[in-house]
Formats: sequence, C-alpha cells, structure tokens
Amino acid sequence: MKKILLLLGFGLLLLFSCQKDRLSKEKEILVGTWDWDYSKLFDNCDGFIHSQEINPATENDTYQVEFLKRGIIRFYKNDVLTAEHNIVFHYAEIPEGGIVESNKEIHVILHLDGDEDKALTIKGTPKEMRFSNYPFTYINDCTYGIRNILKKRY
Repeated sequence: MKKILLLLGFGLLLLFSCQKDRLSKEKEILVGTWDWDYSKLFDNCDGFIHSQEINPATENDTYQVEFLKRGIIRFYKNDVLTAEHNIVFHYAEIPEGGIVESNKEIHVILHLDGDEDKALTIKGTPKEMRFSNYPFTYINDCTYGIRNILKKRY
C-alpha cells in the first residue's frame, strides 16, 4: 500500500511540476488554430530599404499555430506537427470587456517551456496577429525586420 501511495504521489508531482500557464479568462482569446497568411520581410543590403512579401503560395508551404486551453502551443508545417511547448506568459496585455471584441489590441510575450531565450511576441487583434519568430525569423544579415501575419481559423 505504501508503494502505491508513493508512486501516486510521485506521479502527481511530475504531472504538476511542469511549468505552464493555462489559457483562461482573457487569455482564452488565443485558443484555437492560427494560419499563416503572409510575411513581410524588410532588408537594406544595398543601403536602400526593400520589402518583400511571401505567403503560402510563393513558398509552397503552410504553417499553423495551435493554442490549447491547458497551456500548450503546437507548431505545424504543412499540417504536420513540428513542435510542442508549454506556454509561460512573460507579459500579457489583453483588455477585458468594454471594447468591441474584434478590435481588441492584444500584446503577449510567451516563453516556450519557460525559457526566456525561446520567446514569442504576439501583437494584434482576435482575428489577426503578428508573430515574431514564427514562421520566419531573420533570413540573412541584411534583414532587419519581419512581420509574420497569422489569422485565426473559424
């Protein structure tokens, strides 16, 4: 009996020791699947500012981000799961009530698996968000800005 209680206690400790934040209350606005719409890249390799837009048609790839209510984020490429992480909120500015739902300005910084070196910044509205570092990050030394736009799937 003592062994069973010890194993049960150890199992519960493992279950609850993983650091993650649930998506409850105002954070539930993130729950669901977000599809990559396009990315705008800015560079100045030759001293002039240039911008280029890429999208699923130009890249022949699709990307999705799925937020689960239990505090998990999943990343997909061409509908294949490529990564899964626990979500730890470093910063969250999500207005509650009083504002038209579709126009809420949201700003969130997540640490994937609690690691501040794996940060993801998200800004936008409940329908369209700009993601830093996903699906694209800096491509070369000349790239000084990327806007990855993902839209919520309904």
